[in-house]
Amino acid sequence: MGGRQPKSIFTDQDQAMANAIKKVFPESRHRLCLWHLANNAKKHLVGIYGNPNFNSKFHKCLSGCLDEIEFQSTWNDMIKTFNLENNGWLNRLYETREKWCTALNVDFFSARMKSTQRSESMNSVFHQILSTSLSLIQVIKYYEQKAEDMRQGERDEDFRCKNGSFVDLINHGGILGHATTIYTIRVLQMFKEEFFKGLGLNCVEVEKDGTKLLYELDKSCSKRVLKVDFDKSDFSISCTCKLFETLGLLCRHALRVLVVNNVNEIPVQYIMQRWTKDAKKGVVYEPLNSTCGNEKSARFLRFSELNHLGHNVFDKGSFTIEGTKIVKMKLMEALELIEKDLESSKEVAATEMHVDDNQVVLDPQCVRKKGLTNARIKSQLEKKMKKKKKTKGVKTSNMVPKMRETTIEIQQNSALQNIQPEVFGKN
Repeated sequence: MGGRQPKSIFTDQDQAMANAIKKVFPESRHRLCLWHLANNAKKHLVGIYGNPNFNSKFHKCLSGCLDEIEFQSTWNDMIKTFNLENNGWLNRLYETREKWCTALNVDFFSARMKSTQRSESMNSVFHQILSTSLSLIQVIKYYEQKAEDMRQGERDEDFRCKNGSFVDLINHGGILGHATTIYTIRVLQMFKEEFFKGLGLNCVEVEKDGTKLLYELDKSCSKRVLKVDFDKSDFSISCTCKLFETLGLLCRHALRVLVVNNVNEIPVQYIMQRWTKDAKKGVVYEPLNSTCGNEKSARFLRFSELNHLGHNVFDKGSFTIEGTKIVKMKLMEALELIEKDLESSKEVAATEMHVDDNQVVLDPQCVRKKGLTNARIKSQLEKKMKKKKKTKGVKTSNMVPKMRETTIEIQQNSALQNIQPEVFGKN
């Protein structure tokens, strides 16, 4: 990752992973998957989780509160209403509230993700065909095929974003017309939804201090009031909903204030590079640490950095003949300098990688399976039902030979009764 730590990491409630993240990625925000939390709630709150009133309050605590005050009041009301003061699982869950409550993470970028759906969707893609009977070579080939399909889908999406036209939005002009020239198709749909929902909000200026303005926005049918601070001097704007801090996209409240103040373009400081059409261009990397413990990994990181920068140079240089000449000339100069540096370096021999193209890669030695399959893990109730079916089958199978023995004895006795009179008659 270029020596940088991820902004947010989503996992389940595994304590070992939590300890590892705290040690390896101390700057990352560790979040818990809400989908796993809901499933665990079904197990630990069996008698009450099906109650619609409890479910609404519980899910509001997870992702429906706006700030910490609203979360605390909702949580206390839920605990008091349903007499859950002594519930151990809820008490332990409350202690880790900063990891799962969205209201306590509005100041940190997470792209509005709430679960581990990205890794789960990736698992479902490979579980469609992967099984324990596949060889290592087959797994690698399938992985490469799926990776190429994903890259091709990304290239197709890039083409549609750069060559698609949104005539109706461009003709609209203003901020919405400016957004069509910047954002990708999916992000533009989200921006358009926020923009049009903001048009129906009541916007009232409540305070003014020179170029700094304070607005209050609300819906006519809602009691929730949000505040927006706006500075006309540098077009800085912030909203109490914190959508830009978590998603990187201006919210409907901020867009409404910009429209009121006749701002026709999105301020530059609020255009996140990752959501634009040119997200892959001009990627800036932090300088890599040359004292990396694994020299092989450090070399691949340097190669990835040069590859991204070189792609941008080649793309822009290919537009004109003069640009192509400049790129070639500078590359030749850079190549001469690099060759001189390699000759004077004593560490080249240790860092070079020699791979035999004719080497045949074989599958590892097969080992007997220990029962691990891709089948769904069965619950304890399903296992008990299966055991009952087996015991019933054993009882019926044991009863069949006894029934056969009794029928044979009855037949023998009846045969003897028929034979005895004939024998006595002869005597």
